[in-house]
Amino acid sequence: MSLELQWFIYLIIEAQLMTNEECKIVIDMYTANNENDKDLKLLDVDTFAQEAFDLKTEFSDELHAEKLLIKYDKIISEAAANAKTGKIPPEHTNNIEEFDADFSNVSKLNNAELSLFLQTLLLACRNYNASNLHISAGSFPFIRHNLNIIPLSEHCLTDDEARKLNTLLLSKEQAEEFKSEKELCYSLSFAKEELYRVNLIEHNKGTSGIYHLLLPNIIELSNLGLTKENITTILEFLDNQSGLILVTGSIGSGKTTTLASLVETMNLKRFDHIIMIEDPIEIIQQSANCNITQREIKTHTKSYYSAIKSALRQDPDVIIIGELNNPEIIELALSASEAGHLVIGMLSTANCVNAINRIINSFPILKQSQIRSIVAKNLRGIICQKLIPTYENRPTAAFEILVNTPAVKHTIIEGKYYLLDQILQNTNKFGMCSMDNSIYQLYQDNIIPIDTAISHVTNKSKYEPLINSLCDSL
Repeated sequence: MSLELQWFIYLIIEAQLMTNEECKIVIDMYTANNENDKDLKLLDVDTFAQEAFDLKTEFSDELHAEKLLIKYDKIISEAAANAKTGKIPPEHTNNIEEFDADFSNVSKLNNAELSLFLQTLLLACRNYNASNLHISAGSFPFIRHNLNIIPLSEHCLTDDEARKLNTLLLSKEQAEEFKSEKELCYSLSFAKEELYRVNLIEHNKGTSGIYHLLLPNIIELSNLGLTKENITTILEFLDNQSGLILVTGSIGSGKTTTLASLVETMNLKRFDHIIMIEDPIEIIQQSANCNITQREIKTHTKSYYSAIKSALRQDPDVIIIGELNNPEIIELALSASEAGHLVIGMLSTANCVNAINRIINSFPILKQSQIRSIVAKNLRGIICQKLIPTYENRPTAAFEILVNTPAVKHTIIEGKYYLLDQILQNTNKFGMCSMDNSIYQLYQDNIIPIDTAISHVTNKSKYEPLINSLCDSL
């Protein structure tokens, strides 16, 4: 294989335009048709690139194919330049198969060997850009990669094997809590850039552990997938000295990443005391212009409730609450926002309307009128996000943003939440954006395919004809 082709394959994988497996498919197709060139001496970059391009665009529309072709041409030029240096490209480390995870030997390993096995496995998952590692009794070990489930082994883990792997790294206190509560959530770190959120549970077949891989670096707002208009609106949210901002989305949709970006934005443009209350701490935020205090439930405080009450006596400007999960915490957060603090809280809801519903309906009926008034007065805005697969089957974020305009305030006070959908769909001039419109924009920008766009929009009667008409015009 020529040096230029080696560089092309290296660069195209680094750019995440192809995987190792897809490159192997192209090579296999070539050798099947060229039996006299098993050593690939005659395979040039142009031939490989054309085969790769055909493979990747087989089910793509014309606009996506044109954009991909531009990227391929750029990589071909870069590969030629690198080949002239005579240097060999480095080996890829983003293939999970490079780590031979022999789970059948887990029961034979001592604690030191088992610890090294788990650390190496997690590092391999990180290099492969997996988002989660699953180790569960009665199941194959598997990872989640680009929203899909991929098995790591054909060995079905026994309860003893799963329990040994999942409890090996627990402290004495954590082990006792897991034994007592039958569930545990904690943060795990082997090095500064190897952070994980771990959730352990007991189930009918034994022990299960989910290892969520956290990004080592904070992503800027401009790199989250937000539009310029979205960013302008969010920056206006963060300029408030008091009030409530909600960050919502389903579990695993990237809320923690977005929250860290919001905090870092304030950290660089404000001069405040920011208190963060999390369970667990997932991303370490270093103080810059702001003094950032991070507290972890069960490690630094007993509960969200006690931590928020304590925070109010710590001279805070901004209070970050990792989970608004019960009426007591919600009411305390609302009180803090009324008292002149900016409160940013997270909720696991699929859209902005559901977030308001969740907050109001968590209270008894007789109290809901009062809570609606407080929310209407103090809410500054809601950011909701959802992960959607791209053409390359990688996750990208779609955002819904609700601004608390006079119309929104009135709707909340009246309890007519169903009208909020109409406001979101029809009011863009105030910086709002519906989830459907965000998904439509992703399709317009040729980031997601047509079938994905249609399947994810909720107002199909409005957006399906728009999506189809745009496709017909290409």
